[in-house]
Amino acid sequence: MVRAPRFDPPLPVVLAAVALFALALWLRLLGTAWDGWANLHPDERHMVFVTQDLQRAVEAARSEGRGWWAMWFGPTPVLDPRAEGKLYVYGDLPLIVVTLVSRALGATDWGSTLWLGRSLTAVVESSSVLAVFLLALRLGGRPVVALAAAALVAMAPTSLQLANFYTVDAWLAALCLWTLVVLAALTGPGGRWPQALAAGALAGLAGACKVTAAALVLPGLVAVVLVWRLRGARAGLAVVGLGLVAGLVVFRLANPSAFSGTGLWGLTLSPAMLADFAEVRAYIRDSGPPSNWQWLAGYPTWALARDGVLFGTGPVLGLLALVGLARRPGPLVWLFLAALAGHLALNATGEVRALRYLAPVVPLAAVFAVPVLSRLPRTALALAVALGLWWGWGTVRLHDGQHPRLIATEWMRRLPEGTAVANETAWDDGLPVWQTFPAAEWSKMPGPFTSIQLGLTDFQEPDSPARIAALLDQAEYLSISSGRQWEVMPRLPDRFPTVTNYYAALFSGRLCFERVLYLDRGYPLPGFRLDDQFAQEPWRVYDHPIVQFWKKLPCFDRARTERLLSGQD
Repeated sequence: MVRAPRFDPPLPVVLAAVALFALALWLRLLGTAWDGWANLHPDERHMVFVTQDLQRAVEAARSEGRGWWAMWFGPTPVLDPRAEGKLYVYGDLPLIVVTLVSRALGATDWGSTLWLGRSLTAVVESSSVLAVFLLALRLGGRPVVALAAAALVAMAPTSLQLANFYTVDAWLAALCLWTLVVLAALTGPGGRWPQALAAGALAGLAGACKVTAAALVLPGLVAVVLVWRLRGARAGLAVVGLGLVAGLVVFRLANPSAFSGTGLWGLTLSPAMLADFAEVRAYIRDSGPPSNWQWLAGYPTWALARDGVLFGTGPVLGLLALVGLARRPGPLVWLFLAALAGHLALNATGEVRALRYLAPVVPLAAVFAVPVLSRLPRTALALAVALGLWWGWGTVRLHDGQHPRLIATEWMRRLPEGTAVANETAWDDGLPVWQTFPAAEWSKMPGPFTSIQLGLTDFQEPDSPARIAALLDQAEYLSISSGRQWEVMPRLPDRFPTVTNYYAALFSGRLCFERVLYLDRGYPLPGFRLDDQFAQEPWRVYDHPIVQFWKKLPCFDRARTERLLSGQD
């Protein structure tokens, strides 16, 4: 087996890596107010709701004199995100960390919880920069190569985006990567039982973020084989035993709601958790929910690969990784290939193939790119990093607080009070939006307006054309706060004929509404705006949806509109 080089970088290199981490963290913290604190990410809203449930539960338990052991392992659940009846299928670790830190700071209101959740996520995600630096050195990359690989990860679009969302994906990605750092050390000649314990503990923390941390099983098995070959069967079995015990103990501590038994070794799986998993699985397979229509309308594997390279890793890092993957792997590289295979199997082959689910793959791209980066002359290496910085800056610019829904809300201030504004559906976030944090800067909402819900995502009935035409007859303006309806539903015309006809008539002008506002940031690269409307919806809809306003014209006719929606005109 090829021995990994001893980790002993000179002090200037270590300081440069720390500076790179600080820069990555600063860029991420800059974007925590990406939506002007209007809470425009639905998964974030759910996370805050559940976190506030935990905050209240902990406060009540402490006021009753209950100790921390009783809260963690007692018969009455306290640290249970499902205790208030909310559906929850992620891990407890991010919730518990934010709950305890917010309680220690005395900042448990809604806005402070959102701010803290985003800020802590940025810190956790930024640590991936250091992890990539360490892995690149272990793979034999020169210090400048390791710094270049870390810099490319620091500017990866999906990494930058997810670092500003209080969701579990960034936590999962960082902890999976740190697990691989320790597994790589374990498989080297200096690997011993402390690394086995640390690898198991980190894997347990990753599992306490999201169940898809199960992808770590494959690299774990590869690590055992490598240790077995290097130090014999007894060492391999010891690694398995120590890793499993450490992982189980840490998972029990960091994810208490997964169990219904009392005490540290009460390992009976929670029926509520299993029921939630079953419910979500059924939901994903159901063609009824609007969130599933984007996948039913078609999203081929090549499109996922395209979006992964452009907006997951960024094209520079993505192409370097693809070239690196074509090279013959060394023993240690099999560890990362196993991790890649595990993550792709769990997140790129199912019904929902959202780019954010592939967050753990993004830093792995830098690992595969190391051999290629090592062969580049310094000028080409600097150019690759510069291009990666340029591309990633598009995400930084997206999170500058100029959210299209905020701009549209400000535009609505010119409308008189009582103006009849039609929103497409109650399922999607409508307009105007309300900035909720910090409390001293709460914005005065424009309006009030007469709100009309067109119900475009409602089940279509024979009378749908007449119903929608009657609602449009009452409206003075139409608001379109994202493309979640008009970009998806017309791709399923047999299922949504009325809505397909509606959008065709609207965009052609036959509906007699004139577009008076169109906000499309695209992907705002420095000096160039890339139209990314082709990319998957989850990449775009939260932080840069296309927002439109349409004004009714005098030529509008209710009877003709009904015929248009029925396909008779």
